[in-house]
Formats: sequence, C-alpha cells, structure tokens
Amino acid sequence: MNSKEPEKYFGKLIRSKRKEKRITQERLAELVGISTTYLRSVECGKHSVTWKIWLKICLALQLDIDDIMKKFNQ
Repeated sequence: MNSKEPEKYFGKLIRSKRKEKRITQERLAELVGISTTYLRSVECGKHSVTWKIWLKICLALQLDIDDIMKKFNQ
C-alpha cells in the first residue's frame, strides 16, 4: 500500500465493502449523514474525510478499524 495515497486506498475499500454488503451509495450516505455526491468523490479518492466521518463509515459498513490500519501500513 502506498501511504502517500490514503484517499485512494480508503475510497477503494469503502466501495468494495459497500458493494460486498449490497448497500447503495444513497443508503450509505444517509447512514453516515453525508451527501451522495460527497460519498462518490470519497470512493473515487478525490476527497479525504474527517476522522468523524471515517468512523461513521467504518461503523456503517461494520469494518474493523484496526485491520484497516494494519493493511494500510503494510
């Protein structure tokens, strides 16, 4: 993982897990409290998110934050 591109890493992870769980962008955005447009830009790696939004996304998708961090730092 290239730690210089965390936005792209996290965006790909979100998209992959969201699709795996069969959650639409609209539904995830609603659960997290952000716009669908903003979620799309995050999934494309164009925007970073605040720590608060990052946690909300992880909780909504039931992601293990420790596991994400370990994989990112590999």
